[in-house]
Amino acid sequence: MKKFISIFLLLYITLPINAQDKTNELSGFIIHKQENGSNGSLDGANIFLIYAKDTLKTTSINGVFRFKPIKTGKAKLIITAIGCRKVEKELNIIAGKNSNLYIEILDESIQLEEVTIKGRISIVTQNGDTLIFNPKAVNIQEGDVAMNIVEQLPGTETDDHSVKIMGKQVTKTYIDGRLIFGSDPMAALKNLLQQMY
Repeated sequence: MKKFISIFLLLYITLPINAQDKTNELSGFIIHKQENGSNGSLDGANIFLIYAKDTLKTTSINGVFRFKPIKTGKAKLIITAIGCRKVEKELNIIAGKNSNLYIEILDESIQLEEVTIKGRISIVTQNGDTLIFNPKAVNIQEGDVAMNIVEQLPGTETDDHSVKIMGKQVTKTYIDGRLIFGSDPMAALKNLLQQMY
């Protein structure tokens, strides 16, 4: 009776080991079929081998993937890659009879709704020795005066009585190349609404 129990326990312990035989493997090669007609191996694809209670994962290298050791039985193979259609295959894995898989994966087109491209206006341009500041590149609020724009310009220092740009005192104010308010720049900057720009 002891001999019978020992044999039974030995069989009970070795049966689960046979279900995941270390010599049993599944391997394959992934070909990326592109819309332009060219084909090539797919590097970096995510490959999942899913059983009822277990999931294995690997990544393709130069299109090649391998799972070892694996269990026998029904499983699902799922392959995903950025810009490609998802591939799903139902498999019945039989010990010692799993040949290399050859899998084609296709490009997946992504239809965009609408794309709006916004450029940024440069705040400062240079023409010879003259710096030209563009007020449209500055954040303004309704009711702001020209001085509020000038205060946001790079290299500008302001106080109640003067404006310095790049360390030099502003002595005249021009709008669209025309001198305004004579030689009193503060009068122009404190009284002109930003809409003038």
